[in-house]
Amino acid sequence: MSKNRTLFLSVFLILITSTSLYSQQQSGGFSSSYLNRNTSARVNAMAGAYTAVVNDPNSVFINPAGIGFLLNKPMFVTSVCVPAIGRLHSNIAYGQGLGENFGIGVGINTFTSGAFQGRDIMGAPTTTLRDWQYSMNLSAAYSTEDYGFGATVKYIGRDLQGGNATANGVAFDLGTKFNVADLFSFGAAIQNIGGSMTWKTPGSVT
Repeated sequence: MSKNRTLFLSVFLILITSTSLYSQQQSGGFSSSYLNRNTSARVNAMAGAYTAVVNDPNSVFINPAGIGFLLNKPMFVTSVCVPAIGRLHSNIAYGQGLGENFGIGVGINTFTSGAFQGRDIMGAPTTTLRDWQYSMNLSAAYSTEDYGFGATVKYIGRDLQGGNATANGVAFDLGTKFNVADLFSFGAAIQNIGGSMTWKTPGSVT
């Protein structure tokens, strides 16, 4: 009996200590992770399901297929989020349907880190730095009553203010949305395809 109990406890401890659990979607751990942050209170409240119901200009950031379902009049959305320690995430987007089957959208997405102390290779303080990241998105989509397809091209920029280092690059998003018999909708998007950044510093280009 004690042998089985020891085995059970050992297996239980291994399982609970070797598994990472997350209660929310991840958007960190890599460069320019702000591109995967939700861009409005509505998108946040839908916990990722917005990809399937995209129907406002936020589509340029989440799923470009939604641009094809917009009304034939200009629509604008904007959002500002303050995640603490001086950081600021803000965006603005415009979208509009063109006729019955096409739509276009434009959006600007920015993230600033807040000021922090720069240091040299020996750890001595140098100057105050601020990391400013941004993307400029241009989307187009084709849609029918039952489905839509869209694409976004984005220019990505980064500026380490105070550090004389800048970066830029290009990436693409592809998305689709299907309405199934007026019962539910399904959406999927692939973001930041081919995304890469070229860094320019006073001494080199990387």
